[in-house]
Amino acid sequence: MKQVTLIIGNGFDLDLGLETAYSHFTTANVPEWERWLSEELYKPMEIYNEKAISHSLGADLKLARKKDNWFDVEEVIYRYANKIQSPSNSLIGLVRNQYNDFKIGFQKYLMRVAIEDNVSKKSLARDLFRRVVEVEYHSVISFNYTDCYALCQCEHPHDRSFYPIHGMHNGEIVLGCRDYLDKKVNTDFLFLYKPEHVKMQKAIIAQRMREATDVIIFGHSLNRMDFCYFVDYFNSKEDVVSGKHLTIICKNAESEKTIRKNVEYCLGHSAIFDNADVIHSELFYTNNQQELRIYNELIERINMGTRKP
Repeated sequence: MKQVTLIIGNGFDLDLGLETAYSHFTTANVPEWERWLSEELYKPMEIYNEKAISHSLGADLKLARKKDNWFDVEEVIYRYANKIQSPSNSLIGLVRNQYNDFKIGFQKYLMRVAIEDNVSKKSLARDLFRRVVEVEYHSVISFNYTDCYALCQCEHPHDRSFYPIHGMHNGEIVLGCRDYLDKKVNTDFLFLYKPEHVKMQKAIIAQRMREATDVIIFGHSLNRMDFCYFVDYFNSKEDVVSGKHLTIICKNAESEKTIRKNVEYCLGHSAIFDNADVIHSELFYTNNQQELRIYNELIERINMGTRKP
């Protein structure tokens, strides 16, 4: 029985033509970002001393944006939570406000830009999504805050086939870091860490990946902050189906390099790309659509599971 699991990250939204990356949000002239800077870095000068402001999460986020056009907010949060030891209650309160207001500002920004009118109707992401949801037995696991069904003009499923892992921008969202490897949680900033729901979500992801005949990862870098969701599956020695296909869709060779580096860092090896006896894995670049063989073969397999009229 054909079963397809589609896992999407921010690269999926970017391929749709949406400016939904943190780096898009933290750009000059974006009103929500400018308002956050004003409310959380400038006005607090009246309450907190300059030293507290300079040691705050907000200062680190601003500096990270200044240094690099693209940066991972959750990595910045992680480094900050492990850098500041024995903070004062005043600093903890300031950081909590900065963190909560950053989430609110980002949600408002997404509600403004992540709309159907901004989606490229010719995008690979849109085409693939609309095909996947026609498969009778499919799952969509989204690490984005956006509504992929509405963006791709598809009806929301009535069954349990859609899993917005980090919530959606029109509701509560999960933004923060996870302790990984031998690092310990800084209990002073416990609110910066992702909640325990990770345990439940990682079990769901592992199950859906095991059951699927085709697993498609589109636009997710398998980064260190999110790898905790995948580790149960990749460390498992058992798969429900044999001859599984794992297709990773990313932007270009540089994106592939990042993915391989992340996997090797988190697992200690990159065998998931090489063990053809267990999983037939392939990578496909969205910026090189002249090489459509992999995509066409993927579509042929997907169509085998499409609902009969």
